[in-house]
Amino acid sequence: MSGIAGFSVYTESLTEEKYLWMALARRMARRISHRGPDDRGAHVSEHCALAHVRLALQDPENGLQPMTVHQGGCAFTIAYDGELWNAAELRRELEAQCFHFHTSSDTEVVLKAYLCYGEACAPRLCGSYAFVVDDSLRRLTFLCRDRFGGRPLFYSLQNDRLAFASELKGLFEYPGLAPEVGREGLCEVLGLDSVRTPGCAVFEHIQEVKPGHTVLFDADGLRDREYFHLEARPHLEEYEETARTLQDLLTEAVACRLDDGGPLCAFLEESPGSELAAAIAAKELGRRGRQLCAYSFELEGFGAPLPPAPAWENSEESRMEELSRALSADHTTLVCAADTLGDCLFEEVIARDLPGIPGRESLLFPFGRLIQKRHRAALCSAGAEELFCSSSWFQSGFDPSRFPWPGMSSLWASLLKPELLQLLRMEEYAAVRLQEALDSCPVLRGEPAHSRQMRELSYLTLTRYLPSLLEREDRCSMANGLELRSPYTDHRLIQYVFNLPWEWKCGPQKNLFTELRKAFLPKDAPKPEGGPQSGPSGPEYGPLLKQRLTYILQDSLQPIQKLLSPEAVKQFLAGPLPSDPLTASALIQVNYWLLHYGIYLKL
Repeated sequence: MSGIAGFSVYTESLTEEKYLWMALARRMARRISHRGPDDRGAHVSEHCALAHVRLALQDPENGLQPMTVHQGGCAFTIAYDGELWNAAELRRELEAQCFHFHTSSDTEVVLKAYLCYGEACAPRLCGSYAFVVDDSLRRLTFLCRDRFGGRPLFYSLQNDRLAFASELKGLFEYPGLAPEVGREGLCEVLGLDSVRTPGCAVFEHIQEVKPGHTVLFDADGLRDREYFHLEARPHLEEYEETARTLQDLLTEAVACRLDDGGPLCAFLEESPGSELAAAIAAKELGRRGRQLCAYSFELEGFGAPLPPAPAWENSEESRMEELSRALSADHTTLVCAADTLGDCLFEEVIARDLPGIPGRESLLFPFGRLIQKRHRAALCSAGAEELFCSSSWFQSGFDPSRFPWPGMSSLWASLLKPELLQLLRMEEYAAVRLQEALDSCPVLRGEPAHSRQMRELSYLTLTRYLPSLLEREDRCSMANGLELRSPYTDHRLIQYVFNLPWEWKCGPQKNLFTELRKAFLPKDAPKPEGGPQSGPSGPEYGPLLKQRLTYILQDSLQPIQKLLSPEAVKQFLAGPLPSDPLTASALIQVNYWLLHYGIYLKL
């Protein structure tokens, strides 16, 4: 994983003041240097400046970036962030077309795929990536992002100049770009429960390259094109054949994420997806004569490990230790105190450049720093619940008038100033965004009403909730120089599972996820009890956050007071403050976001 920054302009030349422009590109990249602590580089051509910071997992000596290849007297330069899972296959395909390779880095594979196929290279890539190509032959800049938003890429087009960066903080180094937030941005933060609309970057004059999209910029302007969209297809396989296909797809998804400097460690948490991914990884590494390193997490002052581990009869070991032994894994339990995790609320805002509803990704700060000392990448289970429809909202039924996941929009509606509420019209905004998403959902002709509703619910989860989850995990892990890889976000697996019969994904009689666990987990592996929690809570953590929130709400100079109704705040403080840490966390993060970035509200 790495970081990208730079800018392009086709109405003038950058070569006369090359070192000035290179300094600016480097300054933009320096703001995101945590994404690439191993190396950095910069490139300036006639119309494009690129800077790159690198976390070197593949070919550290030869995979330096920006990487330039010359063909037909023209230069093609790439700045790339991510991992390509079909690099070997694509390399062979390109070699058959007389392309030669000088490194083992997948950066060169992506660049030469662009040379061969142009913008049509995007559908051929399988991985988690974002990249920018400076194409001097066609005199254009090409931006591309993976199908589900595993790697970030933002841009801003003003005065015929395109600026871009992996994170928003990199763009704020570009002259003329400031952290301004208007009505739309505030609705995204307060009204959509921390799940952003694809392409919306919250800040004024800044957009995000949408997942599964490319962006082309040249003298004629900017063009946004979609290259991937989930498809509705009839599922024709029988149940047993489907189970075997799923086993093959998931095994391949795990195995390719262990290659080329991949993770020798995995997160082992009290969730079926985590245990399944770790079991497959342990088996695959065992075949290669290597042992899986597994980490589980425990929080001091929270009353129990997170999530709660059951007490095992006649055993003093935790269930994670017992499971690790069954997998022959080298297991380590990491411990974090409540006050340390409370401080991570502020670190998360800085990492994401946005507030949110802190969840389990908050753990990536205290634990990620410890893991990064031994490992540069880790296998995780992000997307498992969303893919196999085990998130809580799949069990409660689908209300097509609102987004299904729980959030804080009702809290903000009760606390905001009446005039601000009237201006924002958050419910109306959310309804429009929801309808946009539902209108883009693919369906089968003649599909029964209930199956169609569940398809729509799955589509919302995979195209709205999952990218936001991946965004939070990317920022929180990369803030500590740790790359996360999840097999459940493989687009081939997601496309296949999206079209499976609903009753096979979560039915009591036939359940394909249960079949996967039977196929890969050892028979003596302890069974899980309960499901994963959305975030930390406990006897010390809750009071800590309430204390901090009380201080903020009693201080009239805190920036959040510009949004809140004084009468509503008085009533809020007069009653018992909520014991739910998510409520306090949301208010604390929004206040710190406004304060730290000095945000100008353009309302």
